[in-house]
Amino acid sequence: MLARSFDSRTGRIARYLALWIGLFVLCAGFRCGPTALNCLEDSDCPPGHTCQSYQCLGPTPECLTSNDCSASQQCKNGRCEAQGAFCQGDQDCTAQQTCQNGTCIARCQPSEERCDGKDNNCNGKIDEDLTQSCFGGTPGQQDQGLCRAGQQTCQNGAWTACQGQVLPQEEVCDGKDNNCDGKVDETGCGEQRTLYQWCDDKNTCAPGLTCHYNMCYQVCDINKGEANNPDCSSLAGHKCWSSPDGKTVCKKNCTWPSSQPECPKGTHCLAKLNHCQPNLPPQRGPKQFNEPCSLTEEAQFCDAGKGLACVGGSCKKVCDPQESTTACASGSSCVPSDQSYEGGFCSP
Repeated sequence: MLARSFDSRTGRIARYLALWIGLFVLCAGFRCGPTALNCLEDSDCPPGHTCQSYQCLGPTPECLTSNDCSASQQCKNGRCEAQGAFCQGDQDCTAQQTCQNGTCIARCQPSEERCDGKDNNCNGKIDEDLTQSCFGGTPGQQDQGLCRAGQQTCQNGAWTACQGQVLPQEEVCDGKDNNCDGKVDETGCGEQRTLYQWCDDKNTCAPGLTCHYNMCYQVCDINKGEANNPDCSSLAGHKCWSSPDGKTVCKKNCTWPSSQPECPKGTHCLAKLNHCQPNLPPQRGPKQFNEPCSLTEEAQFCDAGKGLACVGGSCKKVCDPQESTTACASGSSCVPSDQSYEGGFCSP
């Protein structure tokens, strides 16, 4: 009885052992297991796996995070891939990147704001409140004399034109440093002009006179009246006139039409107003006798230094109709003209 019981237990154990051995052989034949498979060589394993100690092992991952990759790559599924690849979060990007809309982009690195159409200081604004000083002259002229710097503003990534600057000008006789060279009136103020003489920025009028339409006139106070003004009493036939240029000066009365001798040299009788008005002033230009000229374009002015004036569109020899002897050549006569600073020109 005891022997039969022992034999029964032994038979069950044998049967169980045979079953486990059969299952093991069967499993080995089908290479069971999700990651470690029995093998003899690498060819027995799936692509990318190697056979080590009779087990197929998967490849070692290149990276765990993007910090394990180069600056131009990011970690995805254990592999380093080029930047810009699909990402689900910042963990898929490098430390210098952030994931936006599935793409790794560089994080904003704050720096001083510049006029370049970008948000350099990472505050969400572009080129905000950017201005700079500007000056179109030479560095030594800025803040010298009348010269002053202007200001530029950044718009759409570029600087605007310079606003408010004062640049060097031609030096004139006004007690100021116009050309910003540290000197005042260094070109000279010319000679002092007297009554009814031509004047300009360099040839100023004597005290008590003012340069009106390029001619020196006696100053008067219009509040003292037009006719019989005491400021004009020393000038026969003159009265005080208020002119469009804001000056009040003594001008001689005349009757239109009149003969030229009624008015002082260099003036003519102005129609309707019946006072003597300056002729056109002398020009300082390059045009010579009989060359085309202009009354408004400086490059087309006549050379008054050679006694020429622009009359009727060409440079003519000037003359004074009041003088018995003229500068006109034999066979020519002096024709009155308010376009001549002497009052006439030689014709033909």
